[in-house]
Amino acid sequence: MRLNRSFIVLGALSLILWTGGCNLFKRKPATNSNGNGAVVVNPPPVTANPPTQQIIYVGTFDDIRTGGMSFATSPSFSQARSALLSRFPRVRLVALQTLATENLDNVKLLILHVLRGQRQQMMALSVAERQSLINFVANGGSVLVMTDHIDFNDANQSLLAPFNMSSRGVVRDMSVVTVASPRSNTVTNGRFGIVNSFSQNWSGGFSRVPSNALRIAGNQQGDALVVFEPRVISNIAGAAVFFSDVSSFVDDKATGMYSTNEVLFLNTVDYLLGAAR
Repeated sequence: MRLNRSFIVLGALSLILWTGGCNLFKRKPATNSNGNGAVVVNPPPVTANPPTQQIIYVGTFDDIRTGGMSFATSPSFSQARSALLSRFPRVRLVALQTLATENLDNVKLLILHVLRGQRQQMMALSVAERQSLINFVANGGSVLVMTDHIDFNDANQSLLAPFNMSSRGVVRDMSVVTVASPRSNTVTNGRFGIVNSFSQNWSGGFSRVPSNALRIAGNQQGDALVVFEPRVISNIAGAAVFFSDVSSFVDDKATGMYSTNEVLFLNTVDYLLGAAR
């Protein structure tokens, strides 16, 4: 009888294990903090979105200041503007009526020229604007400046004086400027190619250039391309590049020379953006 009783006990235990024991080792569904249903206990890894690339703001004078010749909007700069925005897709253009510290806080590069309309000069920079310009570069910003011949002298000098530069004269008609040592600097030897020469059309020349600037190329009236390298104007300064003619980067159809000078323009922008803080 003991043997039979043992079989009975074992049989009962087997029945218990068969009907309910298999559930003893099952986890109860996890619930959220409100108890409103199942949640995934071990969720699969979530692929994070790639970090948003930072926008680069490039400032330039607006149509009011330039009489419809803003680099940001004018048809006369459509080739240069299109190349800038396509080759540097993070760039956004900001149109400014004045140069003021509060307008430049987020700007990395300024592109400035002296034209108001096709044949007039823009209103010269005020004393405060001149100070804002040199402060902008001294604090890490970069600038591309395009001056022109003597008929634009007031505007020319207002852009050049903060850098202890001046301009003079006129080189009539179209001219070709030869770069003496094109491989010696990043503006004429950049990632877009090597520039051995570039074209101008009714240009001026720089008559005074500080000794701490690079004199890259010259024409009949003086220097035609001048570069202040990073950390020259101050120990945290960006770079500044000066051309003595606006036409070099104006559209071909607007009596400019952009197609001839595209590599120079792109190298210059690339250099200046890389130099800015």
